[in-house]
Amino acid sequence: MNLNTRFIKLVLIAVLIVILVIPVGYTLLTASITINCSGTVASSNVTALSGSAPDIQAAVNTVAAAGGGTVHIPAGNFAFNPPANGIGVIIPYTNVPISIIGAGIGQTVLTETQFSGFSTMFARTWSGQSYSAASVRISGISFVGFVYAKDLPTGITDDWNTQGNNGISIACTQDFRIDHCSFQNFCSAAIGTNANTGSIDYTTIIDRGVIDHCTFSNPYKTLCQPFNATGVYSAIGGYDIIVVGDYYAWDSNIQDYLGHYYQFATLNSTNDGNPTQLEYGAPVPQTIYIENNNFTEYRHAISSTGGGYYVVRYNYFSMPAQYRAVDIHGNPGGSTEVGGRGLEAYGNTIDLTNESMTNGDCAAFGLRGGSGVIWNNTIIIPNGGNVAEGLALGIEFNNDADRSFCLVNHLYYWNNAIEEQSGTQITEAQSISTANYNPGLNVGYFLRAPDTTDDGFTYTPYTYPLPLTLEP
Repeated sequence: MNLNTRFIKLVLIAVLIVILVIPVGYTLLTASITINCSGTVASSNVTALSGSAPDIQAAVNTVAAAGGGTVHIPAGNFAFNPPANGIGVIIPYTNVPISIIGAGIGQTVLTETQFSGFSTMFARTWSGQSYSAASVRISGISFVGFVYAKDLPTGITDDWNTQGNNGISIACTQDFRIDHCSFQNFCSAAIGTNANTGSIDYTTIIDRGVIDHCTFSNPYKTLCQPFNATGVYSAIGGYDIIVVGDYYAWDSNIQDYLGHYYQFATLNSTNDGNPTQLEYGAPVPQTIYIENNNFTEYRHAISSTGGGYYVVRYNYFSMPAQYRAVDIHGNPGGSTEVGGRGLEAYGNTIDLTNESMTNGDCAAFGLRGGSGVIWNNTIIIPNGGNVAEGLALGIEFNNDADRSFCLVNHLYYWNNAIEEQSGTQITEAQSISTANYNPGLNVGYFLRAPDTTDDGFTYTPYTYPLPLTLEP
């Protein structure tokens, strides 16, 4: 057989193999395509069809099924209406990270267009599941709540008991981040964080994270009494951020919190249903960092209860609508529960000069319990503000704690600049009101930093910015 004949035979054999193999491969490939098209394979990077609640929820479910990932919400103005007294988008409590990212403030706008009662736009809730260490991020979205202040039902004069809409609620989540978002017109709270399990099993629950580079406002309050004398509406809601810990958890050692973020200790976890101070216990610290935000027209811009602890730093506060800019509740409403654990506040500017909005009741910090440090803040008050009468204050102390150990103690206040618009300086001692409650100078509160000689410890703030904010 010559070489030409042999070559021809080899070519024929090769062609025959291709003819026989291709149908098998094509069949397998076709079957694979059919499975993919059936929707059984999830994606970790999904763009929602729109900014409606159902479309975002569908995208979140897809990402969760894929083992975590990112949901992108396109630019646009979208009607976003949670079910009445319900949740618009539920972020699954599963052990996978989920990010929900919009196109930016003012670009992706989600607006409630109808009354929904006690509702929440986005929520990650805990209801007894195994603890999930997975992170959650929400970024680049404008949230606008529905408020019916301009057209009230007959006889309605108080929004607190008839409406309680929330923007975002995050429960029992480790290392969450809410950033570069805007929040407007939320009667209850723009953002609520919660580590409360409702049980004694709090040794495995962590709720910590950061809220950064967001803007908050509740301009609807200007439509209401006492700011609008022609109206009948009294708006008493309008928190921006509410920090809740575990109502049954209390660590009496403030050193376990100061300057920390990560969990580093576990305390006694026994609870007989009516615990004493020593029976409270929890992983510590459970710290929420609030930094580089802008707050306007608020009742309380930030408040806490139930053992909640937060760090508020390098924020700007202006145009208070009522009460205190930064607040700690002493009484959570139950005789066996605890109030807010405390705070660290530094580098903030709090402008109280628009005092006409406050109806004569305004303070930078309202302390009804807890411990912490307040230092290196700038507080601006109206010219001629009579701090002795409580018209414009640095700190206002109150006592509404059910348990004595929840009262104000180990609070350090130093190096704060309190000044009138004209530049006239007010001393820190002058800026404190003890008319309603006096923890006692050099007993419950101190006009200095903690020091080793007097307190047995010093204070060093945690890394700024919080490393979690450096993620892309």
